[in-house]
Amino acid sequence: MKELEHIEILGKSLVAPCHSTSLEKLSTLVGVNASISTILEHSWKFPCIRKLGVQIELTPYDDHNDLLSCFGCISRLESLEILKCSITNPVAKYDYVFPSSLIIFPRGLKKLHLSGMSFPWEYMDVIGSLPYLIVLKLRAYAFRGSKWEAQEGSFMKVKFLLIEDSDLVQWKPRTGSFPELKLLRMKHCYKLEEIHWPSKISFGAMELENCNPVAVASAKQLQLSYGIDIDVTASSSFDEKPITIKFKSSMMSLINGLRLKHGLRPRSGK
Repeated sequence: MKELEHIEILGKSLVAPCHSTSLEKLSTLVGVNASISTILEHSWKFPCIRKLGVQIELTPYDDHNDLLSCFGCISRLESLEILKCSITNPVAKYDYVFPSSLIIFPRGLKKLHLSGMSFPWEYMDVIGSLPYLIVLKLRAYAFRGSKWEAQEGSFMKVKFLLIEDSDLVQWKPRTGSFPELKLLRMKHCYKLEEIHWPSKISFGAMELENCNPVAVASAKQLQLSYGIDIDVTASSSFDEKPITIKFKSSMMSLINGLRLKHGLRPRSGK
C-alpha cells in the first residue's frame, strides 16, 4: 500500500487501511465519499498528494465549524494542485456567521472545483487571493446570494470561470480583478440579469447556457473599452427546438450599430 501513487474509487467510502499507515507516494485520490470526521482523521496520511477529489457527506449533526475544520486539514496539503470538493446534499441552506478568513485553501492550488457548500459570495475573497489558481468551477450552489462583486486585484491568474446552478443575479468584478480571464461560462443561472466584464482584457469569450434571457441582453450591451472584443455564445433548450446564437460584444460593434441606425457606413476598426 505504501507504494500507491493513484487511487480512484468512484462512489466508495474513504477508509484507511490502518491508523498508522501513511501513503507518502500517493499523488492522486479521486472519486471517494468521506465524512468530515474521516477527512479530519486521515488527511495527514497523504502528505504529497497533488489531486484530491472527494464528496463530503454531511449529517444533521455536523455543524459549520466541522466543515471549516475539514477545509483547514485540506489546506495543510502543501503539494495539492487540484481540489474537487462536493457536498452531497447541496439543497441544504446554512446561515453562516463565521468570518470568511477562517476558510483556508492550499496556496498552491491551480484548479478548484466546489459544489454544494452554500457559502455566501463574500467568502470568495479567500479564493481570490490564491496566487496560482487558473481554473475555478462553482456548481450546485457552491455559493449563494444575488450579487458577487469580486474584490479589486483578486483572481489574478484565473483564465476559466464556470458558474453552474446558481441564484446569482449580478456578476460584477471590480477593476483589476480577473485580469487574465479568457472564458466565462454560466449555466442554469435562471435569475441572472446583469453581467460585467473585467477591464483591461484585450479579448475573451462568454458562454451562457440556459440562463435568464435578460442576461443575454446584458451581454449584448456590455460597455467595453475601445478595441476589446468578446465572443458570446448563448444557448437555450427551453423552447421546442434548442437554439444557439453567437455575437460579438465590443465598443466597435456598439459604435457601428449606432452608425447603421443613422444611415452611416460601419467603421473597419483599423
